[in-house]
Amino acid sequence: MAIMNLVKTEFRKAAFWNGVLQADELYYQGYCADKIQFYKSVRNGEPCGYAVAHIVCRDEDFIWAAAKDIIDRAVKQAAVTVRGIYTFELLIFEAQDELKTFNYDELAQVLVNTSRSLKSGEAALIKYSSVYGIFLKLVEESWGKITYKTSVELAVRKPKLMSAQFIRLLKAIAAKPYPVTVLVNDLSAKPFTDPNNCDEEKIWRDELMLKCAKIPVEHNRRLFLRDRHGLRALG
Repeated sequence: MAIMNLVKTEFRKAAFWNGVLQADELYYQGYCADKIQFYKSVRNGEPCGYAVAHIVCRDEDFIWAAAKDIIDRAVKQAAVTVRGIYTFELLIFEAQDELKTFNYDELAQVLVNTSRSLKSGEAALIKYSSVYGIFLKLVEESWGKITYKTSVELAVRKPKLMSAQFIRLLKAIAAKPYPVTVLVNDLSAKPFTDPNNCDEEKIWRDELMLKCAKIPVEHNRRLFLRDRHGLRALG
């Protein structure tokens, strides 16, 4: 996995981290469970972590399908020019606001330019518009190949979906021997929850607190939800 302190890169400015990220060091570790990103971090000399799930409502899957197609075009275009075998792991793309203006030719060129400075085993952060990703060179070759990965989950809109998301993340990091911050980042144009709907909020929050009590943990867990309504701290 890529070994770079992401706090020292533009990634710390990604919108989904606002109000959440409190770290001196941040290292992407891949998935701790299906489509759950895990970042190991250090704050004030002490280890901690971040578990992040990016979700989109399934009835908006056409938006995410278009976003994936744009990134895929850029990756395929770059693969024609690069030399070597690479992976490009998309960490975040705020697609709903950029589909009409996004230029995949420019992203392809960023990948190509970055590839020229990478040696086997080296990685770099790719930043283009709201796209952030880890670009890792696996081996040197006389030809090019880029494997593209993404971790956005399409979910069905239902009353207790959000509590189920948090429980899934909490179970995935239950064994971590240090404090972990849990973030569900809802990328939907119409968010799964509405903080102004008091009855709906009470249902899923009560469900979450009830099930949280049944998950044994030895260290502090902070819970956050981000969507178009803003950032909400849940505990």
